[in-house]
Amino acid sequence: MLGFFDDNPAAIPRSQIHEWHNDKTIDYLGHTDAVAGFIEQADCIVLPSYYREGIPLSLLEGASMCKALIAADTPGCRTLIEEGVNGYLCKEQDVASLAEKMTTYYYLSATEKHQMGLEGRKTVLKHFSNDIIVDIYRTKINSILHS
Repeated sequence: MLGFFDDNPAAIPRSQIHEWHNDKTIDYLGHTDAVAGFIEQADCIVLPSYYREGIPLSLLEGASMCKALIAADTPGCRTLIEEGVNGYLCKEQDVASLAEKMTTYYYLSATEKHQMGLEGRKTVLKHFSNDIIVDIYRTKINSILHS
């Protein structure tokens, strides 16, 4: 598990994360801005967050590095993940659904897992490259300036 602690009431308490880390239920790696090495070592990227933000950067980074994605079925995640193609979407706030998707991924063959990662990279390159995003911003800015 990698990332900063979110001290809001909906988050898992910091004390629980430390307890799970101490009893070896999880390996909490802390927070870093240099995530590439961690993503490279991962089998897939799992983000069960159910916040209604845009597309999570962690998922874009994972997909761009050919990793399959498992995330909550929220608008931002749904924009990036095509069910069974480049990852899986679990029901929001549903531990059983998350476990089911993780188990499904676990039992894929190495070839299927690799293909899922490649499909994620294709998605990022097709819809979310820097050039595409910059063009969207330029179009919006120009429309505001010329209206």
